[in-house]
Amino acid sequence: MKFILTTLSICLLWNSSALGFFSEKEVTASLSPSAFGGGANRSALSVAIWGLTTAGPAKIGLGARMASFYSFGKNSYTTADASLISAGRVNTLEINRALTLSANLALIVLYPLSEKWDLGMNIDFVGLGFGSERDGVYTGPTASLNGTQKASPSSFNALLGGRTDRGQLDSEFFIAYRFENFTLRTGWKHFVSEYTTTVSLDDGNQRFRKSSDSVFVAAAWKL
Repeated sequence: MKFILTTLSICLLWNSSALGFFSEKEVTASLSPSAFGGGANRSALSVAIWGLTTAGPAKIGLGARMASFYSFGKNSYTTADASLISAGRVNTLEINRALTLSANLALIVLYPLSEKWDLGMNIDFVGLGFGSERDGVYTGPTASLNGTQKASPSSFNALLGGRTDRGQLDSEFFIAYRFENFTLRTGWKHFVSEYTTTVSLDDGNQRFRKSSDSVFVAAAWKL
């Protein structure tokens, strides 16, 4: 509840200032009840406000999104450093009951298929990550580092391209049906969650990432 109230407050502030020049505005709430793979019960919840403008047949826009990724079980986070991944030096940090939060700016594109149906996508590109510290179980080549290591959600989020991305990033690919005052969406969500350890581990690495893919449902309301 605190997450939702905080998000709505930020959305109202964003609506009254930064999105003033957009011709259309909407707020969306999105839920992924579970994620596939890994055997863990994982979910993602996000609330966002979008400003939209027409660009040819499509609509494009900018948004502010707060999102959360949480798990009721154990998740294996792996080395997030792109150079270490390329070199095959990938280690794991197992997090129990992971919870990462993000406040990001995002881009959205909507393309009309008919009077009522749209195809769309959105993706975070920069923002902040936060959340509670967790005890993770690290496994790597240096025996003295193996075992319990403290980690917190990475604080800086950035869409840099593939393996070079940093932090918590949310993206959605969907089909939407428009009613008079609201829209229903469903599609595929790709959510990246990331933890940073308090100390440097093997190869100086501190960042560990978990990617989850899931079906999501969402509702959008015009403002």
